[in-house]
Amino acid sequence: MKPMLRFILWLFLAAAAPAWAQDVILARNAFTTVTKADFEAEVARIPEDQRFTFLASAERVAQTVKNILVNKTLAAQARAEKIDQEPAVQAEIAATAGKVLARHRLERSEAALKVPDFTKRAEELYKASPGKYAEKDVVHTMQILVDTRCRTADAAKARALEARAEVLAGKPFAEVAKKFSDDPSVSRNGGDVGPLMIDQLTPAFAEATRTMKSGEVSEPVLTNFGYHVIRLESVKKGRRYDFSEVRSSLMAELKEDWLKQQRKAIIDHITEDPGLKLELDAIQALKTDINLPAPQPSPKRPG
Repeated sequence: MKPMLRFILWLFLAAAAPAWAQDVILARNAFTTVTKADFEAEVARIPEDQRFTFLASAERVAQTVKNILVNKTLAAQARAEKIDQEPAVQAEIAATAGKVLARHRLERSEAALKVPDFTKRAEELYKASPGKYAEKDVVHTMQILVDTRCRTADAAKARALEARAEVLAGKPFAEVAKKFSDDPSVSRNGGDVGPLMIDQLTPAFAEATRTMKSGEVSEPVLTNFGYHVIRLESVKKGRRYDFSEVRSSLMAELKEDWLKQQRKAIIDHITEDPGLKLELDAIQALKTDINLPAPQPSPKRPG
């Protein structure tokens, strides 16, 4: 049996320990143990919407337990060697612990807040921006692009008109596109741009399609890329979403904006405290002196 599979099987058996046990032990060695609580603390760091997928993989779960075991073993060895008693290390540990406590304090403050009902505000936003909460029109076009960078504007327009005349005379669009178009993809797609949302097109190109009917061939349209001869293949008209379709996302956005304001208020209460004293001279002394030579990077190890 492969080592990872053996570890997964052992992990499954360990997790099946009696419920009365103080904490389920998932792994152990001479230095430390990994418990279910250790694992759950690690999983808590994963975004909530990604946890189900993460926990569905036995290999990822087992690898996470192994990673925790390695970290806890190295930490135990560091304590045995009294590395944790070094002042610089103690300062780093304290800083890390402070960040964890600060995060939990902020999260608990947020959890204690009474979130307002944003329904009315969501309805107002929905009504105020009809175009924002709608599917865009999707247009399927074909084009012949005559580049103005390698010829004069007049010459480019004349070439585009010549190409258009051949299309109107009945020649297959793809055949004419391969003859006249400077679009590098024309040899592959025969000028077929494919279906795109109208706001994905350059403004002049998009504007031309708005007044065209299916099958119609445009006059040359000038954009930053050159002159385009456009044939409109089809249009799929967009629609405005019902409020019921966007309500949950609107409410979530409003809640998140409100929570950001509450977080800012909590932080501002600390940073704008009248009792706060800043030792400006000591803070300024931390700044790098630009007149001093920059430190040289450490030489890389061979190999």
